[in-house]
Amino acid sequence: MLKSILSMHGKCKLILRVIAFRNLSETKYQESFQCRIIDYFESIWNAQKFNQQFEVSSQIKEKFCDASATIEKYESLDKYLKQLLNTRDLNINENSIDYLDMQCSSLVHFLRHSEVLSLLNAFLKVAPYRFKMTDSYNKSMPILLEAVGNELLNNHQLVQVLFFLSLNKDKSASSVSYLKSHLTNLKDLPLIEKCIVAQAFYKSSVKLEQYQSKIFEQVLEKEYNHLIADQILLVSLCKAIRISGASDELNLKKLSQAIIHSKIPFTFTTIVHVLGLYAEALILEPKAINRLVKDSIEIIKQDGIKCSIRLKDLDRFLWSISHLGLTLTLNQKSVLQMYFEQRINEYKIKVNLGILVNSVLCLHMLQCWNKKVIKNLLEENIFMPVFYEKYHWKIRSRLQLLISLIIIEMKLVVPHNLKKQIKISSNPSKYINAVAEIASSLVEQGMIRNVVIECPIRTLQIPGVTLITDKNIYHIDVLDNLTCFRNTNIPHGLMKLKIRLLSRLKYRQIAISNRMFKDSEALHTAIELLIINSISENKT
Repeated sequence: MLKSILSMHGKCKLILRVIAFRNLSETKYQESFQCRIIDYFESIWNAQKFNQQFEVSSQIKEKFCDASATIEKYESLDKYLKQLLNTRDLNINENSIDYLDMQCSSLVHFLRHSEVLSLLNAFLKVAPYRFKMTDSYNKSMPILLEAVGNELLNNHQLVQVLFFLSLNKDKSASSVSYLKSHLTNLKDLPLIEKCIVAQAFYKSSVKLEQYQSKIFEQVLEKEYNHLIADQILLVSLCKAIRISGASDELNLKKLSQAIIHSKIPFTFTTIVHVLGLYAEALILEPKAINRLVKDSIEIIKQDGIKCSIRLKDLDRFLWSISHLGLTLTLNQKSVLQMYFEQRINEYKIKVNLGILVNSVLCLHMLQCWNKKVIKNLLEENIFMPVFYEKYHWKIRSRLQLLISLIIIEMKLVVPHNLKKQIKISSNPSKYINAVAEIASSLVEQGMIRNVVIECPIRTLQIPGVTLITDKNIYHIDVLDNLTCFRNTNIPHGLMKLKIRLLSRLKYRQIAISNRMFKDSEALHTAIELLIINSISENKT
C-alpha cells in the first residue's frame, strides 16, 4: 500500500513538473536561447534534407539486411516526433517518450553523423526536461566525439556537438575542453553560431583560449547595434568573455555609446551580464553604466511583490555594481533594501546561503545595509553552516570579509565561531615590493619602527605596505591596474572599500600612482620623500 502511494506521489510530482514545463513552454521557454538554437539547427537540417535523402537511405541499406523495414522505421520516428509536439495528454506523452527513446537509441549506431544530430535535435524539442537522461543522448555523444577526433564533422556540426555536450553543464567540461582545439575556424562562423559556442563554454564552465575569446571581443566591438537589438546573443558573448577573462585589448566604447542612445529597453538579464563584464574587466564607462543601473533599479521596483527576478541574477547585479564602486542615490538604496528584505526568507533556504552571503556583502559595500536585518541573521545563526559544512572557499572568504565589515562598521557583537580564520595567499606586485624595500631604509634612520607587506582587512586581498611609527600606523597602496579601473587612477569597488575601512580603523593612508615607477632613477628619492612628508605632516 505504502509503495503504491509513494509511486503515485512520484508520478504526480513528475506530472506537475511536466505541466509546469508545458506552461513555461508557452511563454518563457519559446523565447529562450535553447529553444531558438533548436529551431536554428532544425532549419539547417530542413534545408539540407532533400539533398541528403538518397545518401541516408543508401547507408541504411548497407547496414541493415531488411532495408525497407529500417527506412520505414526511421521515417516513422520523424513523424512520431512531430505528433508528440502537439500532444497534451501527459500519460501518453510520458509513455511515448520512453518508446521513442528505445527506438532512437537502437538506430544511432547505424546513421550518418548529420542524421544523429538531427534526431537529437528533434528529441530535445519534444522532451527537453528528460533529454539528458535518455539512452539516445548518452549513446550518441561518444559516437559524435569519435567523429570529432577523426575529423569527420564540419564546423557547423562541431557547433551542434558542442551545444549538446553543454546541456550536461560542468559534467561535460572535459569533453567541451577537448573540442576547443577543433574550433579552428571560429572566426568564420555566422554570428548566431559564435554565440552558441559562447553559451556552450559558459554553461560548461570552460575557459576559451585567449585567441578565441578575443574573437568574441571583436564581435562586441563590430556588431554592437545588432547585439543590442538581439540581446540573447549579447548576453551569451558577455558570459563567455567574462568566464575566459577579458584581454587587455577589450574595447567597450562603441557598445557603451550604443547602450547610452538605445531606444530598446534592456531586460534585467541583459543588464546583469553587461554590467558583469564591465566589472570583471574593470572598464569604467560611467554614462553607459548609469543608464543600465537606472533601468535595472526601475525593473526591481516594478517587480515588487511578484518576485520574478531570479536571486542568482539579483546577486550578480549587486556584485557588479558593488565592484564597480558605484555611489547610489538614497532612493536607489531604498529600492534595493526593500526588495532584499521582501525576499529574505528565500535567501535563508540552505541552497541559497552562498547567494545570501554575497548579496549582504555587496549591499554593505554599497552602504545600503539594514542593521536590524543583519542582527537578526546573526541571532538566527543563518551563516553558521558556511564554516562547518562543504561550502566553496570563496563563499567562506566572503563571509569572513562580511564579518569584518559588521564588526568594524556596525559595531555589532559577532559569535566567536563566526570569526574563524581563513588563510588565503596573496602575491604583492613588483610595485609593492619596491615600496617596502624603500621604506625599510627609513627604519635604519629611526623614522619607522617596522615595515610589513600585508592585507590589513582579513580576506580583502589587496596587499599594501604598512609602516609603524611611535605615534601612528600608515598604510601605502599603489594605484595601478590591480587597485583601479583599467588605465586610470580611479579605485574600483574593492579598493574603495579598503580605503573606507582603513579610515575607520584610523590608519594614515598614502596612495602612490604607478606613474612614479616609470622614472627608475628618481624612484627611490621620490617615494622616500613622500613617506617622510606624510609622517612629518602628522607630527604637527
